[in-house]
Amino acid sequence: MIPLRSLWTPACAVLFAGVTLGQEFTARLMYDAIESGGDTLDDTARFRRQRLMANWREGRFRVRAQAEFAGDARFLELYGELDELPLGSLRVGHFREPQGLEANTSSAYSSFLERAAPIDAFTPGRSQGVRVAGQRGGWGWGAGVFRTADDVDAEHGDGRSFTGRLTRTFGDVEPAETLVHAGLSASLLDPGDDPVRLRARAGTNLAPRLIDTGDLAVRDQQTLGLEAAWRSGPVSVQAESLVTWLDLEQEGSAQLAGTYAQLTYTLTGEGRRYSRSRAAFLGIEPTTSTLEGGSGAWELAARIARTDLSDGSVRGDRQDDYTLGVNWYWTDRARAMLEWVHVEIDEAGEDEDFLLLRLQLGF
Repeated sequence: MIPLRSLWTPACAVLFAGVTLGQEFTARLMYDAIESGGDTLDDTARFRRQRLMANWREGRFRVRAQAEFAGDARFLELYGELDELPLGSLRVGHFREPQGLEANTSSAYSSFLERAAPIDAFTPGRSQGVRVAGQRGGWGWGAGVFRTADDVDAEHGDGRSFTGRLTRTFGDVEPAETLVHAGLSASLLDPGDDPVRLRARAGTNLAPRLIDTGDLAVRDQQTLGLEAAWRSGPVSVQAESLVTWLDLEQEGSAQLAGTYAQLTYTLTGEGRRYSRSRAAFLGIEPTTSTLEGGSGAWELAARIARTDLSDGSVRGDRQDDYTLGVNWYWTDRARAMLEWVHVEIDEAGEDEDFLLLRLQLGF
């Protein structure tokens, strides 16, 4: 295991270089509060994210560091990347695997407090690995090999995976114009001696995971994802579907799946920004920010999701959740978010209602 203190010096050097050399240096704060209508949760509030990020670039090479201070201090990302290669860029280190649209959209830009439950359950998150990625003529691609590890300073497990994503964009990326996004991703995981566990929350990190397969002895896990989005000015529609197949050690196989769909509408007319290089959305920039005496931007959002973690001998239960939200963007880096979430758990016969508030500030 690599202790956190052994990474402190190089990470601080990266952050110091980001400041002194005039490179990008940012921070992100998110404070969440919840009021629950049921008996499962207590009303509470805490910091969801307290992040410090830096990018240092020299010619075609850049280094990125991202540290999280909410809860236990840890490094979420630390990698180096070389650009302008024949196939795009080469990245080495600890970073997010290339699977899914919402998973590869920054939390700073999502229209909801949390990613949809199927994304939480089925996408691999950040791991240690090597990735090649690029884009050309509306096409985007990314593929890599990885070893499982939740944090930079965490001991990696026995699991090894290959993950890839292919996307196609049609139309104009300008926020006021019409754009269509389509994508396909796949991941093959050999967990080695590590157990596989699939679980998901519903709409908030303040709630427990209500569906959970527990630890499973698995020979391999294969996941396929389909993604699509359409944006026309202030209106945006987005959906993803993921299916995972588990080859169980002693009890045959299981097929688990999840799907979500969301609709957003900006009352003040702004469109969601989009990045071709990331093949992901970048959020909303108000036409007139509150710092300039304007009203900012107002966004309405709705999402439905189903996550099924039960098949055969795997009994993780099934969750349906429904979310309605309103977001007030003071600037492109600061906003307030208010959401109502209704959750239904199938086999347990339970349902919950949450009222959520987030205050977000970036600089």
